[in-house]
Amino acid sequence: MADYYLNNVEGVEFATDVPGWTSKKITATAAGNVVVKNKPGLLAYIKAITTGVTVTPYDGTRQLWPGVQAADLNFPDAPLACSANITLNFSAAGEAWVIYR
Repeated sequence: MADYYLNNVEGVEFATDVPGWTSKKITATAAGNVVVKNKPGLLAYIKAITTGVTVTPYDGTRQLWPGVQAADLNFPDAPLACSANITLNFSAAGEAWVIYR
């Protein structure tokens, strides 16, 4: 089994160098949408790290899952499939970690 680098975010560790997947911190400077990947893809993990800010995953304009605040959504066995693009909506300026491909 490979040894993967674990990144600690708010006390939660997750692998950031899993082959075939991208781990990235997303920063929103204001409320609104941030496109993570501007083509179809899979979203396996979201960790909202800014207290009081809700982060909601979208496939283009279609909401994929209810928003989260200072929590994580983990879909390792069945990632969320996005046919348009992978977008995160932030309720205010804030940060989130994602794992996608």
